[in-house]
Amino acid sequence: MEKIHPIIRWIVLIPGSILGGWAVYLCFMLAYYIKPYGGLAYVFSELSASGASGAATIYLAFYIAPSYQKRVVIAAVVICLLVMVLTIMTTGVLNQNLIVILNFVAQNVGIFAMAWYLYKNKL
Repeated sequence: MEKIHPIIRWIVLIPGSILGGWAVYLCFMLAYYIKPYGGLAYVFSELSASGASGAATIYLAFYIAPSYQKRVVIAAVVICLLVMVLTIMTTGVLNQNLIVILNFVAQNVGIFAMAWYLYKNKL
């Protein structure tokens, strides 16, 4: 990443981290759909995919940022938290099934766990 110009890295920061988190979620779910085992395996796959997706989003934002990585991690957590809250408020997610609510919880846990890890160990 050091060979890429810093301006390009700042431009790619948000789309790259979101697309990376989305790709991690799809890889986890693809592993389940290749060999579906049943109810409990589906719940575990959904929750682990959501948690890994949230963690990957924060880590990719940290990795892509050319400087101010501590501020980038804090800003990414705040932005992800605001997006989660706005999604819950604007959609009828509470009227849907339990797995959707648990996905939001798992994604928040992944976001905050990775941010805490990066804040304590890498920064």
